[in-house]
Amino acid sequence: MEKSYCIHLPADLQIPQLTHLTEFNLDDMRLIESFQANLPFIHEGAYTKGLNGFIPWKKEHIKSSVSILIDQWKLLKVEIAQYIAAQKKEQIYKGMAHGICCFLECLYWLNDLPVTFKEGLISRNIKIMPINVEERLYFILSRVTGYHSFKQLEELFKELEKQFAIYLIKNKG
Repeated sequence: MEKSYCIHLPADLQIPQLTHLTEFNLDDMRLIESFQANLPFIHEGAYTKGLNGFIPWKKEHIKSSVSILIDQWKLLKVEIAQYIAAQKKEQIYKGMAHGICCFLECLYWLNDLPVTFKEGLISRNIKIMPINVEERLYFILSRVTGYHSFKQLEELFKELEKQFAIYLIKNKG
């Protein structure tokens, strides 16, 4: 029987409105050695525990890691739109929660930082960000399953994707 490993996310990696994201059970610890787009904050969780793993906010990994998350969002937003049309609240919540986490990872990693909520949702060290990002995120989190929250998250991703393109040009891709 294989051993399962549990990584508990510290309090500064948890979002109160997304209560299901507190720990990960991994069948194979080697998973943290490569990029894991479907496990929000797993890299930060492993990093804070002192585990050797993939660090997506390192300069050499930012382009590929952020690109994967943006592509993942593009697929996810189509699913969320379908769930909204069908009024499937549980699926909307799960999709939006994942989308919010993807956005936060993109935002922090684009600024060469691991995600942390020690100072609130947005660290004062973040320089590249959409206008009024923190207020907009709190709006989204106040009603995670709402249509307007979905549209706001979609707009945040569009703005961040433009800033990502500028980042790549300035840093020569």
